[in-house]
Amino acid sequence: MFGDSGEDIRTTLANFSSITTTFDDRLPGMLDEVDTALGSINSLTEDLGGFVDRAEQSVDGVDALLADAGGLTRELRARRWATTASRSTGWSPTPGGRSLSCAG
Repeated sequence: MFGDSGEDIRTTLANFSSITTTFDDRLPGMLDEVDTALGSINSLTEDLGGFVDRAEQSVDGVDALLADAGGLTRELRARRWATTASRSTGWSPTPGGRSLSCAG
């Protein structure tokens, strides 16, 4: 039952030694590759952050334009209403025109 197992153990230890030597030789290169990849990810994250900041500024600009357009739309509607009202009633919103009186 406990026969000569010396050869098997020696072969196993030799294989294990070979594996650890290969691992020790390759580990620094693998760590350099991981470090390079992490640096690239960090750079990409910074670039993406800048892109997001510029996109937020663009959205803020569009919001401002839409707010201005909304105000302009209200103003144009008010002018159209005033023009329509002045035609039908004789009222004029302009200086020098008739003030809040109806033609009649």
